[in-house]
Amino acid sequence: MKISKSWAISALVVYFLYLVISSAPATLVSTLLNKTVPNLNLSSVTGTVWSGKAMGASVNLEGAPLKFGPLTWHLSPIKLFMLKGCAEIKSEKLAGDFCRSVTGNHQLDMVKLELPAGIASAYLREANASVDGTLFLQLDKAEFGKSLQLTALKGRATWAGAKVAANGMAFALGDYAAELSSDQGALKAHLKDESGPIKVNLDAWLKPGAQPKVTGEIHPLEHAPEAIGDALSLFAEKTDAGAYKVNYPIGG
Repeated sequence: MKISKSWAISALVVYFLYLVISSAPATLVSTLLNKTVPNLNLSSVTGTVWSGKAMGASVNLEGAPLKFGPLTWHLSPIKLFMLKGCAEIKSEKLAGDFCRSVTGNHQLDMVKLELPAGIASAYLREANASVDGTLFLQLDKAEFGKSLQLTALKGRATWAGAKVAANGMAFALGDYAAELSSDQGALKAHLKDESGPIKVNLDAWLKPGAQPKVTGEIHPLEHAPEAIGDALSLFAEKTDAGAYKVNYPIGG
């Protein structure tokens, strides 16, 4: 069987690129990542573009470093032939496959992330509120367009040891879980309680540039502190059954 000249040239080009990339230092990856995620910090980077390790990885959020610990990555040569760059990333707090196509679309597969819920407190300062606990995120699949608009999502989030403090009141709320999906470009979360002093059945929609929307019910149980009802009455309407109907924004 004869091999055409064009195929032979293509094979040589691919082999040459493989040699270049396989010997390229891992610092190239950290440089590209820092340009893509300006607040990302990688320290003591070793290895190559194909397979490398950073002894420390963190993201600066509102002046507070979110540490992931040592981080490793492995690029998939097979995916490159599919015109898609994919890296398998592993660390103490983050793991999964992260891909980007030549058209600029992004895809995440089987991503797991652990975060302290307290990072959200930075966005609640104006409301004089704070939160605590641990957030666990599992994304079976997530797809984003070139401008990072959400196009597909399937996943689950949990809030373990949930605590909320606001206006001098503090509550230990237990554990909660949310099924995550996409809805016309918005992130949709169906939130329910797993344990704690209140029953929750809420649907929330979050979309960049748009006001969040939340609907559903929150029902304090008999052993729930009375102050929870006082706090809920600030933004929800109490029903005859003792539940609080949530419709945010009001009239939305």
